Amino acid sequence: MKIPTYIKKNWATLPKSTINDKELVMVREVENWDHGYGHHSYNGFGVDQDGKVYEVYSSGCSCDGEASCTESAEALTEDLNDIHFDSLRVDFSNY
Repeated sequence: MKIPTYIKKNWATLPKSTINDKELVMVREVENWDHGYGHHSYNGFGVDQDGKVYEVYSSGCSCDGEASCTESAEALTEDLNDIHFDSLRVDFSNY
């Protein structure tokens, strides 16, 4: 089963992440680096309730941060058995 299809079917039971007001189930973390003193850099891929894939970005600091997600054509090829949805959960918003 493809990852977006799995997430659509199991949406109610999967852990959700929020990027500003967008709710996603994260599937792949590319970067999650805390630079200290509130500075951070995050990049990953998630799927919304409709099965659309999004690339997620967040960077900045506690006084001037920015988070966004854009629809992506990225093929999610991970094995469903290897995805630990709980450990991928994140919440970001613009400061």
